[in-house]
Amino acid sequence: YSSAASDVYKRQVPGSGPKNSDVILIGEAPGADEDIYGKPFCGRGGKLLDKILLNNNLSRKNFYVTNIVKCRPPNNRKPIKVESKQLETLSLFSYE
Repeated sequence: YSSAASDVYKRQVPGSGPKNSDVILIGEAPGADEDIYGKPFCGRGGKLLDKILLNNNLSRKNFYVTNIVKCRPPNNRKPIKVESKQLETLSLFSYE
């Protein structure tokens, strides 16, 4: 990110899980818990995801889990135009 983006975002939340997975689970953006811990889907959404997977005899460890937007904007607001432009440079399938 440019210095402008690093001034705005607290933490980048990379994806997790096997990078060679046949299935990628993609969320919109990190929530508050994800921003704190730096892991995708570790908050309420993650608990729901784990429950859905468990109910279908699946495990999160078999999937790559990530978000389209890698950083949570301050106060969970929508990204402003300049931030959106910087976010466009992120690859949807970026594993870093």
